[in-house]
Amino acid sequence: MHGEVIKVGKDKRSGLYVTLRHGDFTVSYCHLSQTLVTKGTHVRPGIIIALTGNSGRSTGPHLHLTLKDTKKGRAIDPSILLNLIKHPL
Repeated sequence: MHGEVIKVGKDKRSGLYVTLRHGDFTVSYCHLSQTLVTKGTHVRPGIIIALTGNSGRSTGPHLHLTLKDTKKGRAIDPSILLNLIKHPL
């Protein structure tokens, strides 16, 4: 999905993370080992934005995804996004 990098950061819980805006939704990728984009970068499918890792409060290497609806201010099950990517409308 096309989007824009709105935040790149690090905190104790999420470790290194990147947050993208896709219209009314944001997706945060957390526990990364390295970020490869900066705030303001426009991304499209196929662009590598980061490398997964074990940063922050984590018990092993993995990717933590958080999908949020910015209009409703709530988190959404990220499997919905993954299914849309796998089976586009």
